[in-house]
Amino acid sequence: FKAMDTLSGHGLVTGVLLDPVLPYLTDSEDNIRRIVQKAKYHGAHYIYASMAVTMEGIQREHFYAELERFAPGVADLYKKKYKASYRCRVPHLDKLWHAFADECEKHHIIYDMRAVNQRIRAGYDISELHIGQ
Repeated sequence: FKAMDTLSGHGLVTGVLLDPVLPYLTDSEDNIRRIVQKAKYHGAHYIYASMAVTMEGIQREHFYAELERFAPGVADLYKKKYKASYRCRVPHLDKLWHAFADECEKHHIIYDMRAVNQRIRAGYDISELHIGQ
C-alpha cells in the first residue's frame, strides 16, 4: 500500500489484484469492504477481484498442506465442499460480489476489468512523471 501511495501520488494508475479471495479464510464481507476502503485510502484507481481459488494436482496437495499448517481444519472444509474441483468459488458468491461492488462504487473505484483496461490504456504522459526526484 505504501508503494501504491507513492506511485498514485505521482500520477500513475494503480490498483489491487485481489486474487484469489480464499473460501473460508478471506471471504468475509467485512474483510472485502476493509480491503476496498484501504485501497481507496492509498490511491487505488481499480480493484480486480477473483472470488475463487484454482487448484490442480500437486498444487492442491501443497495448498492443503499449507492450509493445515496455518489454518487447521480448513483443508477438510475444502475437501468436503470442492472435492476435486479445479475452481473453488467462495460460498455465498453473489452476496460477497455485491458487497465488493457496492463498496467499490461507494469509493469510486473501477472493478470491471474492461473499464480497468480502458483506464490504463488512456494512460498519462510518462515524461511528466518525476518519481524519486
